[in-house]
Amino acid sequence: MNNLVILATHNKCKITEFRPLFEMRGFDLEGLDKFNITEDCDEPHDTLQFNAIDKVNFYHKLLLDNEGAKKQLHMYNKVYIASEDSGLYVKSLPNEVGVKSKRFAESGNDDDNNVLLLSKMFGVANRDAHYDTSLVISPFGNPEFIINTTGRLSGLIATSISPHGFAYDKVLIVEYKDEIKYLGELNLDQKNEISSRRKAIDSLFTYYLDTKV
Repeated sequence: MNNLVILATHNKCKITEFRPLFEMRGFDLEGLDKFNITEDCDEPHDTLQFNAIDKVNFYHKLLLDNEGAKKQLHMYNKVYIASEDSGLYVKSLPNEVGVKSKRFAESGNDDDNNVLLLSKMFGVANRDAHYDTSLVISPFGNPEFIINTTGRLSGLIATSISPHGFAYDKVLIVEYKDEIKYLGELNLDQKNEISSRRKAIDSLFTYYLDTKV
């Protein structure tokens, strides 16, 4: 029997990024849609960690109350509920992006977010930035037990928007194998070698899932 991680998201791009990172560890990964969970969870907090914890608790309760989902989960050895919140932190714009990354522009649209960011960074010399990820995971049926790990990817804010990738990957420049590239120019395998999400998952398995849970 396989182990399963249910990622608390409806975002197909996020699921696509996370799935191989868990599969390489021998875990299946599914999103909420697999279990007909359609509700959305608010992200009201001023830290990535608290938003991720809220999501784990919210969807854990929904899954525990969902008899159809619980029947599907019987085919797995161990099941975990996971959520993450990620944000782009820009040194020259303290407290402006970060935990508000998804809603930086009023519309919340990815393209609008990038346009607004580059407009605020016009002429700014210090372009240091980093992605932070807070990953929270809990064993299904044991919502009181919560593990939190983090990851960070550092880079620079570009002066123009790349046509490649999505969200802030279009404006974050990173170093990859001695080359300077937009994060959005990397393919999925390349991105998953260096991403903040990869680093958070590595920490999760190094310190917890491989030894303790």
